[in-house]
Amino acid sequence: MLGLNHNEVRIVPYNKEWSKLFEKEKSLVLKELRNEIERFGEIAIDIESISIIHVGSTSIKNMCAKPIIDIMLVLENFDWHTSIIPLALAPLGYQQIAWDISDGWLFLVKGIKENKEITTHLYHIVERGSRKHKDYLLLRDFLNNDEQYAKEYKTVKKELAAKYQNDRPSYSKAKTEIVEKLLNIAKQNLVV
Repeated sequence: MLGLNHNEVRIVPYNKEWSKLFEKEKSLVLKELRNEIERFGEIAIDIESISIIHVGSTSIKNMCAKPIIDIMLVLENFDWHTSIIPLALAPLGYQQIAWDISDGWLFLVKGIKENKEITTHLYHIVERGSRKHKDYLLLRDFLNNDEQYAKEYKTVKKELAAKYQNDRPSYSKAKTEIVEKLLNIAKQNLVV
């Protein structure tokens, strides 16, 4: 089952279906973006320059995760045209809940069912080459290629999920320490 209640934290074993669910969502999003671009014209966004990438724990082989698909949409330029994206994705159930224009980042959440919030997808809209863009890819690729650190990450996630079962903000904040540690190790491993 995909999705969690608003503040719920539940970690489930790796599911090979997550990549298929990502691909399905990617297709839906591209369709909505194309529809919006047709409405506003090419001046809005160059669809060919957009990358849509599976990130987060559900993109890491054999990694346990919250059953929520993280998706990163990468834009060449983060400008006023970016505001079209939340509008385009609204018919799919996405809502913009955070943004940091100076850092080139928008954050959308999908999932309202039967008047009860069930988060199923998280959409990170970033500018190509931004810190967030690089960090999401670096962490994913590092954990996909290093079993030792992937195992450490998995252990910490399970411990934190047990501690913060009904407090997702505290879980996310507590997880920051291990994420930053792993990013620093990954960056050190990049030095050639």
